[in-house]
Amino acid sequence: LLENDRYLGVEKTITVEIVKVKNTQNVITTQTATYGELLSKYLPTSNTYGSWSWKNTTATTTVGNASTTAEPTRTFVAVYTPYDNYKANYASREVSVVFTVNKQEVVVPTIANKVFNADKQKATDQELDYTESSLYTVDQNNGGTEVGEYSVLLSLKDAANYVWEND
Repeated sequence: LLENDRYLGVEKTITVEIVKVKNTQNVITTQTATYGELLSKYLPTSNTYGSWSWKNTTATTTVGNASTTAEPTRTFVAVYTPYDNYKANYASREVSVVFTVNKQEVVVPTIANKVFNADKQKATDQELDYTESSLYTVDQNNGGTEVGEYSVLLSLKDAANYVWEND
């Protein structure tokens, strides 16, 4: 036998693959937001190698309507994209983030006391901080001419997404 013939079948060539770096950043996958908030407020923090964005959204996308029994949560997908100079070595990543959306609180206007003067007095729109674009309507504001308390009835325009503060 030749010297080399003794080693036939002993050698084996194997390969080693170098894979892209995976983003292992901890992402909060459940969030509690308030109606009207921009989704961008809840983006994970970008790092040296890439940034996060929300899939299929724009800069003005909100978290959506307040949660209901029928729709207790909504899910958005956060996408990690490596910066151009890191794309060859770093992998993209998608993470589903589940949101519970609370109603937005509306501040109850404070009405200053009136001093008796025998004239009919009632809360003014300015005191009620009321305009046509307010989040509520003034349903009753009759006031009175005598010393006493008079009710002003306010109703939320969108009770599905708003709630009076401290209710």
